[in-house]
Amino acid sequence: MLQSTYYAHLEDNQPSYFSLCDFKIIPFEQAIDCDVTHLLVALGSNWQPQKHLAFAEKELAEWGTVQFSKVFVNPDYTVNSNDNSHNNAHSNTHNNTYNDKSLAKADYSNQCAIIELTKPSKLDELIKQLKSIEDACQRQRYGQRSNSTTKTNLKVSLDIDVLAVILAIDENPIIKKSWFAIDKRYPFRHHEWVGVEELFFCGE
Repeated sequence: MLQSTYYAHLEDNQPSYFSLCDFKIIPFEQAIDCDVTHLLVALGSNWQPQKHLAFAEKELAEWGTVQFSKVFVNPDYTVNSNDNSHNNAHSNTHNNTYNDKSLAKADYSNQCAIIELTKPSKLDELIKQLKSIEDACQRQRYGQRSNSTTKTNLKVSLDIDVLAVILAIDENPIIKKSWFAIDKRYPFRHHEWVGVEELFFCGE
């Protein structure tokens, strides 16, 4: 059964920024060819988010056992290039950058999810399937923009990124239970840390 979606504003839910030293790092080029048993993914939408995140939840539930975080609403982080990791988390997310009308972008609704796959699968194939889910929501991409679509009005109906994985390695029980963060995605961004904290530590 899917967790019911709850919307909250990110600035009202600042993460405590726990230490995630247990996250090991793996190069994307190495991970892509590996079989994995678990995924930690980040989902985002700036266009009809309730519809498209609900669609993603339904699709991902077919992959195995899935736990979703709450949905947090926050400004598009790309407007403020300095807000690129948990190190900037305590900065004001509504600083003057967002008051510049020329840079205005639609707010994003973000959440994270842990997926325990029904069976181990190649990460490369899983990423292709995630892109297919995005395409089913008519995701606009920069290379597919029409002449009337600009960087500031791009409709991102759904974006799903893999943040970390657990590898399907039977020989080493320690590695088998370890989360490996994808190097290109680490350190996680502010809105991602919020969802990760909830998934890993909620109820502890």
